[in-house]
Amino acid sequence: MPINENLSARFLQPKFKEIDDMSNVMTKEESKQIFDEMFGMLKVSKYRVQRAFNKLNIKEKEIILHIAQLEPSDIKNNLKQTKLEHFTESGRLKIAEAFKTLRAISANMPKSLRVAEFIQIEE
Repeated sequence: MPINENLSARFLQPKFKEIDDMSNVMTKEESKQIFDEMFGMLKVSKYRVQRAFNKLNIKEKEIILHIAQLEPSDIKNNLKQTKLEHFTESGRLKIAEAFKTLRAISANMPKSLRVAEFIQIEE
C-alpha cells in the first residue's frame, strides 16, 4: 500500500488530457497554409534544395555550375545565375547531376581529410 494514496494517484494520472473538442485542432491544410505564409514573409523558398542552393556563396556556385556544364539555353533570360530559379528545368537537372557527381567523388575520399595529407605522399 502506497505511503500517500493521493500522491500516487497524482503521479499516475496522465500529464496531458485528451482532446475532447476537435474543433480547436488545426487541419493539415491549415498548417500547410501557415507554413507557406511564413516562408513567404521570410522571402525564402519552402523547398529545401532551392533554399540550400540559394544560400551557397558565389565560389561554391561557380564550382557546381562549372561541373554542371550548362548551356546558354539552360539560363532564363540572361539572369545573374545566383538563384536556382534563374535556371530552366533542364539547367536545374544538370545542376542536380553535378551535385550527385560531386557527392560520389567526395564519398571516395576519407571523411576527415586534411590539406596537409595531400603533401604527405610517397614518391
